[in-house]
Amino acid sequence: MTPEPSFSERQGPIEEIDELPNPDPVSNRIWYRRIRLLFVFIAIAGNCLTAGGVTIFPLYSPAVASRFNLDQARVNNIFVGGTIGLYFSAAAIGSFADHYGPRKTSLLAAFLNLIGYTSFSYLLGSSPSHPPSFLNLPIHVLLAISYAWIGMGTVASYFASLNTSTLTFPSHPSIAIGTPLALFGLSSFFLSSIASLKIFDDGDAELNVVAFTGALIGLVGGWNVVAAVGMKVMPDREGMLILEEEERIAELPETPPSLSQVQRMLDEEEEGGAGGGVGLRDDESTPLLVRQKLKLVRGTTDLSLSHLMREKTFWGLGAAMFLIVGPAEMILGSVGSIITSLLTPVPSFGTTTTPLLLETLLTSASFFSPSPTRSPLQVRQTHVQIISIGNTISRLSVGLLADYLSAPKKPQPPPPSANTPPLSELVRQVEESKEEPYRRRIHLSKPHMLLITLVGLGTAYLFAAVGGLKDVDALWVLTSVVGWSYGTIFTLTPSLCAQIFGLKTFGRNFGILSILCATSSLLFTYLYAYLAHLHQLHQSPVGLPEDPSGPTRVCAGSGCFEGIMWMSVVATVLGGVVVAWLGRRWRGRA
Repeated sequence: MTPEPSFSERQGPIEEIDELPNPDPVSNRIWYRRIRLLFVFIAIAGNCLTAGGVTIFPLYSPAVASRFNLDQARVNNIFVGGTIGLYFSAAAIGSFADHYGPRKTSLLAAFLNLIGYTSFSYLLGSSPSHPPSFLNLPIHVLLAISYAWIGMGTVASYFASLNTSTLTFPSHPSIAIGTPLALFGLSSFFLSSIASLKIFDDGDAELNVVAFTGALIGLVGGWNVVAAVGMKVMPDREGMLILEEEERIAELPETPPSLSQVQRMLDEEEEGGAGGGVGLRDDESTPLLVRQKLKLVRGTTDLSLSHLMREKTFWGLGAAMFLIVGPAEMILGSVGSIITSLLTPVPSFGTTTTPLLLETLLTSASFFSPSPTRSPLQVRQTHVQIISIGNTISRLSVGLLADYLSAPKKPQPPPPSANTPPLSELVRQVEESKEEPYRRRIHLSKPHMLLITLVGLGTAYLFAAVGGLKDVDALWVLTSVVGWSYGTIFTLTPSLCAQIFGLKTFGRNFGILSILCATSSLLFTYLYAYLAHLHQLHQSPVGLPEDPSGPTRVCAGSGCFEGIMWMSVVATVLGGVVVAWLGRRWRGRA
């Protein structure tokens, strides 16, 4: 009989698996592999660093509002367009990346970004008095549609880099996910630094949005094309074994039970076979159930779409992300508007007094404040960079800590030269791992890390909700915590998704969760705009000007966002409750 081809030799959907054998340590070919890996890293890093076009919207949102005389709700519509493109396309683009691999996904990103940035720059350069008309749509809707293309290009760049990293280093999932995400978090810092160059100054200490977005056409779209050449999946020997093991398990002909059914079996086994003795010990003659348990311990369970939709913990993770991602992304997209509100003088009849305790806190929190002589653009750039730095550092550090502190003691896969051990031997390894489930004496699961993050995030929202942000001097408290927490959330949740629900279908699974994130982001962004609008009406007895050529409509003071901060506190607390429940369900596996 002809031996079955290995994973690397099989013509599967991912064609970028490197054909080179694991090099001998004394061979010069090891340097060839290292050079190739360097090019892979450069391609991943470049795609991530240029993919933050949606996140830098606060840099030019005031300029867009001023140029086209848009109120807060219409400006937020543009950011919402980018969010729709970013998240609602994630499932489709994630499946595309799973099937066609990172090279074609990077080329797809180039196509989407070129359309998005070209149309966005063209619309921004149009005359405010005679903006382009397409299907009689107003200018802010056209800008939102263009921004949606940029959002889709962002997610394509994201998945191209993420798939390359996770398939090249499958034995270190948190670092393989966290490093591209850290570089993606650094993207807003990188692009805002480019925006601070003098060639993009419009002469009035504001950003020349037409020139800047025009430069991004070549920078982002061009690099996506270059990166496609270098994105070649190159797992080492250990990584190849993991991928081959997942491939072998995924080819089981029987339809596996859902995770809930298997969890009930495990619970009944621990309770001595309650409920008729359906536990594993009384049914070892069924290989499928034994293998399913091994898949759970190894964290390599890949569920079909129908089984995934029936899995309660999957929807629990989605509910947690819905509750905690929306408020954070509302801050990321609206920090420019928040700064504008804090820099705008509040009408005398709308002023409020600040409690003495908060005055003391504001005084102590103002040491990191930007200088009063700095322009509004520089203040926005400062806080975009604070968010970016916190985002990046948290993704790197949390990824390392998660792999170290939450690593379970798993049965090791057999070496390639040995036959697969009997199922009874594998089950014995599983039972031994239950007695000492973790590798480290000090253990902190990923759900617990997420809970600690939510405590800090909820505290920052509460600080803003009770009147702690009366001016920009203390805004760094909110932006730094949100930046750090956002990076932590999007390091731990993708890692949990891949570890619990399977690596091979990660793009599809996390894409579905991303739709819930998008819905939450839309909800909280619109709520912020609506509450700010109501507060502005309360400030001005005559309401908003009816003349569209009148002055730009701006909500002034911290009251514009204190209401949405209270809602964010409630959502974060509820999200923490769901995460605690998931931690109990995934105990020993996450």
